[in-house]
Amino acid sequence: MRFSFIIPAYQNRNLLLNCLKALNYQEGYGRDEYEVIVIDDGSNYPLYPFIKNINQNYSLDYIYLNRDELSSRSRARNHGLKVAKGEYIVFIDADIIVKPDYLSELDRVFRMEEEAMIIGTRLMLRDNVTYQDLCNKNVFDKFSLTAGKPEMFDFRLPIFDKLSYNSSAMKFPYIYGLTCNLAVPKSKLELTGGFDEELIFWGIEDIELSYRLYEAGVKIIINSKLEVLHQLHGNHGTFVEEDKIEGLYKNIDVFLRKHRGVLPLSDEEVKAFFSSIATRYTMLESREDIPLKLRFDFRKKQDLEMLKEVIEKTSDWEGLELEVYDFIEDTDLDIWIQLLGKRKSSIKYFPITMKCIFEKGEVIYEEI
Repeated sequence: MRFSFIIPAYQNRNLLLNCLKALNYQEGYGRDEYEVIVIDDGSNYPLYPFIKNINQNYSLDYIYLNRDELSSRSRARNHGLKVAKGEYIVFIDADIIVKPDYLSELDRVFRMEEEAMIIGTRLMLRDNVTYQDLCNKNVFDKFSLTAGKPEMFDFRLPIFDKLSYNSSAMKFPYIYGLTCNLAVPKSKLELTGGFDEELIFWGIEDIELSYRLYEAGVKIIINSKLEVLHQLHGNHGTFVEEDKIEGLYKNIDVFLRKHRGVLPLSDEEVKAFFSSIATRYTMLESREDIPLKLRFDFRKKQDLEMLKEVIEKTSDWEGLELEVYDFIEDTDLDIWIQLLGKRKSSIKYFPITMKCIFEKGEVIYEEI
């Protein structure tokens, strides 16, 4: 078994049904290559009667946990991890719809780096998705990133547009590792002990895990093509909802007790930061003045190897900032740049599709 999807669920059976239906459509993968594990974290009505036989192309395991004062997404995911058979663990939530090329996009990275932690992003839907939308697959054509709907952007996309889609160009890349769309080798999860079950409230349990994986030497890769659909429910704002703040602060207290000092912020600043990473990421990722910037436009696929050679050489010089704009977007350039790691000069990578979206119009760059 290559992949195990671990999905914690609580109530919301319709969202879960859509999520599981979409998982049947993975192109090029069959039942013996991926499984799905649903951990029902004590729903008032067991979810299994509503989802049984939904799996047409994968094996489905269902685990029901009794609800108590220690119930949490951390504990639920750890239960899933114990029974997972896959070489790689994929974390999504029950409100997520994955696209048909999802597993192939994971493999695009894992073929280059077997021990990577892969970060994907979300499209925040503003319309309801019906089960029929999944049955006829209209959902995959109906929703896409558009310049006209910035409210649908995952909060991380504008950040990546400012900083880079190269995790190695960031000071703290693990803060963007969210379990709405995250894949990790099972061996690395077992090495780090999985999720911290002291984090029993909403928020940052995934970032805390991502931090420990990063500290253990796991390479973080941002895959801009690994996009999922987040179904409409609740608030999609840039600040944590008021009813979740108290629990989030309790989780932050646990984080600070165990990891105080890993972020160059006071305790109060850490709480403010995690309350709205979307608006406060510059507290950690402030840019430094660079005396000289070099921009590279990748427009011709036949130039790939030459471009790689130039990037590798120039990034080994001091005092530069390289900006790479990818007009092709169907090579391994995005992954290769991240696997170079930290360099003497930072490498900023931007897929041109995303740049055009955020600049709300056609963007024309001069060739270098």
